[in-house]
Amino acid sequence: MFFNKNINDHFDEKFKAKQYKYKKSTSKTITTFDEHLNNRYGKVGTAKRTEFDIKAKAFAVQEIIKAERKLTLTAPHSLL
Repeated sequence: MFFNKNINDHFDEKFKAKQYKYKKSTSKTITTFDEHLNNRYGKVGTAKRTEFDIKAKAFAVQEIIKAERKLTLTAPHSLL
């Protein structure tokens, strides 16, 4: 997977902290992730979806930078 376990734990905690109100569905239909995003944030190009995409990408980049900084700070000085 793209992120390591510690980043995934952090990501899960942030989203568990928020209380999303989903409508319970009695349907057992499986949807793709794109269909889920379309239902939740609208189709690609809408203002709400664009805002979500920007925030999601910013969060991912932020977590990558944070992980790299941790690696740099914990690396032995002889490797720097």
